[in-house]
Amino acid sequence: MAPLAVSGVHDSTRKGTAYPAAIPRRRRRWPSLPTLIAGAVAVIRVPFRINRSALDSMMRPLDVTATLPGPEVRHRAREALRVTRALLSRLARIPGSPWRNTCLFRSIAAHAALSWYGVPARLRIGVRRATGDGATGIVAHAWLECEDPTLAAEKQPGMTPLEPSAARHVIARGAGFE
Repeated sequence: MAPLAVSGVHDSTRKGTAYPAAIPRRRRRWPSLPTLIAGAVAVIRVPFRINRSALDSMMRPLDVTATLPGPEVRHRAREALRVTRALLSRLARIPGSPWRNTCLFRSIAAHAALSWYGVPARLRIGVRRATGDGATGIVAHAWLECEDPTLAAEKQPGMTPLEPSAARHVIARGAGFE
């Protein structure tokens, strides 16, 4: 079988089908400087926000009368969330660092980034029994509730949301956040 003469395509050895020679990567645009700063500040503050007063303020019920910011602000908030996830995952790799790439740290960083842009969000913490061979104890999960579903993290199935006082107790006992 003769090679195909189409530019950017080479002959495949699999049943004569053609595959692109090089699949172009979709390039992501760098976030704006204010968005990078918002994400970085949100991540840097996380280890210092795991205290009673900060958790109480993050776990307050959402204000139903609050209005969501416009689409441009929500877009920048989404970019800031992307920055917080990327930065937190890299900081968690540093040996001995106070940052962890867990759902609790990601949710607190996301809450800080969203509040930077005026997007109302609520931190929720839930628990479920551990499952699997010989599993004992509980597994905890943290997520955000928000009026804009594209900005909120989803609750895992089987999680029972806790009241703030019980959630603080779970955090203090060091439950395994996924």
